[in-house]
Amino acid sequence: MPKRPPPHSSTADDHDSPWKLALELYFPQALALLAPALHQAIDWTVPPEFLDKELQAIAWPGKKGRRLVDKLAQVRLRDGTRAWLLIHVEVEHRLDGPQVSTPTEN
Repeated sequence: MPKRPPPHSSTADDHDSPWKLALELYFPQALALLAPALHQAIDWTVPPEFLDKELQAIAWPGKKGRRLVDKLAQVRLRDGTRAWLLIHVEVEHRLDGPQVSTPTEN
């Protein structure tokens, strides 16, 4: 019977990449939901530029193997200035199924 790969090996399931892709595809909607004031400050007529390759080039120097990094986006604000947004999303998953908590009575 084959052994399961360690949790952080290069062959382990990649749970972050689909979420990071979804964040990029639905970036305006995500910011509208999670950071409405920031969403309103951005000029959405100028598409955001995702700088993942640039972030990857400077992240974790010397680390070997696959490197997953968070999203780095350059946006134009309504006042015309450029801003960089470093977005960190951490997706938790459990192998033992969902955990349900119920309120306790006092």
